[in-house]
This record gives sequence, structure tokens and C-alpha cells, in this order.
Amino acid sequence: MNHYADEKTRIAFRDELRTQLKALEFYQRRGDHYLIREFHKYCVERGEKLRALWPEFTFEPRFFQVDEASLGRYLRDENPVLPTPDRVRALALILEILPTKLLTIAGYISAIDVLDPRPEVKAPKATKTAKPTKNRAAVTTVVATTALDTDVDTDADEMVEPEQLVNSAH
Repeated sequence: MNHYADEKTRIAFRDELRTQLKALEFYQRRGDHYLIREFHKYCVERGEKLRALWPEFTFEPRFFQVDEASLGRYLRDENPVLPTPDRVRALALILEILPTKLLTIAGYISAIDVLDPRPEVKAPKATKTAKPTKNRAAVTTVVATTALDTDVDTDADEMVEPEQLVNSAH
């Protein structure tokens, strides 16, 4: 696939990939090089694990293929190249990054590509509460009680404890 991308885009993708490889410890400071062969082995193993996790999906082989020879071209200092969109998706899955994020960094999609172009689709409006409340303590108590009553599965890092809401009102 021939896709022209300016140098700034190619360098941004290279730098993101380098950051990910360093985080996964596929970088050797002594000698200042990336452990490409080891990372390729990791990609193969990770791809097999992902296939096993999602047996209900039939993935084409290209979804988890990352060519070892190409990895060096993605990471090189001078004139780095961009992988194809399929390889970007494969890298994103293996690195546990949203494919749209990595595709955006690579210049294959932009923010406008993920917007809903239908003007009739609007954000839902806020609903009114049954009883208007006069002070903040009453509002936080209602929110805290509602939070305790709902059975919503959320990440612990993003969840606000009901006690925090009540305590912040005083």
C-alpha cells in the first residue's frame, strides 16, 4: 500500500511505538537499540492469546501479523516508514491500545472520521429531578444514595465513592 505521510506523522508514530516498546522493556539502553526479534516473538505469543480469548470471533491471520523485518523500518531514526492500516491495528491489539488512537497517530484517520455526521443525532438532554433541592448537601446525599442503589460495573480508578460526595458537601 502506498500511503504518503509527512515526516512529522511518521516520526510521531515511530516515537509512540518506541514509547510502547520501552514500557514493555523491549529496549536495551546499553547499545541503544530495540529488541526487535524478542518483540516479534511477543507479538506472535500475544496474538495467539488474543485469539484464544475471543473464540467467538474469526480473525483473519493478518489481524495479528507483525512482520519482524518491518518493525526495524518503523523504528529507525532516519526516514521511518508507516505500517499498513492492518499492521497498525495488529500492533494496537498486541500493545493493548485502542486501534483508532494508533491509526490517528499514523495519519490514517483523523478526529473528523469518528464524528457522527447525522445532524438529527443529538446528545441526550439532562432530565429534571423529581424535587428541586436548595442546598449542595441535599444534592450530594441524593447522588450518593443513587450511586449506592445502582448496580453499575465501573473501573475503580474512575469511581467516586458516595462518602466522598457527602463529605465534600459539608
